Amino acid sequence: MRRALRWRELIAAAFGLAVAVVVYLELEAEGRTAPVVVAAKPIAAHARIGAGDVRRAAWPSLAVGPEMARTEADVVGRWALRSFAPGEPIVRGAVSADPAEGGLRGALPPGYAAVAVPVADPAAIPPVAVGDRVDLVFVSGRGFEGGFARLLLRGVDVVGLGTSAGGLVRGPAEVRSIVVAVTPADAERVAFALANGEIVVALEGYEPSAVPTAGVDGESLFETTVMPGAE
Repeated sequence: MRRALRWRELIAAAFGLAVAVVVYLELEAEGRTAPVVVAAKPIAAHARIGAGDVRRAAWPSLAVGPEMARTEADVVGRWALRSFAPGEPIVRGAVSADPAEGGLRGALPPGYAAVAVPVADPAAIPPVAVGDRVDLVFVSGRGFEGGFARLLLRGVDVVGLGTSAGGLVRGPAEVRSIVVAVTPADAERVAFALANGEIVVALEGYEPSAVPTAGVDGESLFETTVMPGAE
């Protein structure tokens, strides 16, 4: 009887010791901190995160999850997939290195705007992809008299493709518009051209020609053009 009672006392003491150790470790962990990256100021969705947009903060270790960014290198230079409030921890799954995933705004260089060039017939354009560079050729009129074609913009970046269903895609689809990045001044030129004629999209090669063109009309359409370097 006494032996059984003693065993119970030993088991109870061991259990109490184990509980005390767990409580001690939790209390000790509450005093520990770990670095996390938080927003230093409001970060808008689809914005590219700069070094001044974030800071490192010490958070209680028990509150730090594996999805939280721990160093600035995890987020700086990436695009925010949602907005962040000041002091909010940056979550790795909410930033992306792919500007298209971060939205069209993330794909635009600073100071540039996105303009959609309509495509009447998808079969009439070369197979353009996001990241290509294209020339925009303005065509005015449809007859030989008064009609002409001239290069409007050279080497603009394609940042998106519009589909017949609406929205932007990165994979194969029926293209109904080509979205290019242009300056605000060039956006005005494209808008005026679309209101008064058509724009033809020409895909640039890896080494595009920088030779200026004078455009063509009904009289000069069949004149011979000599390419640079040709004899």
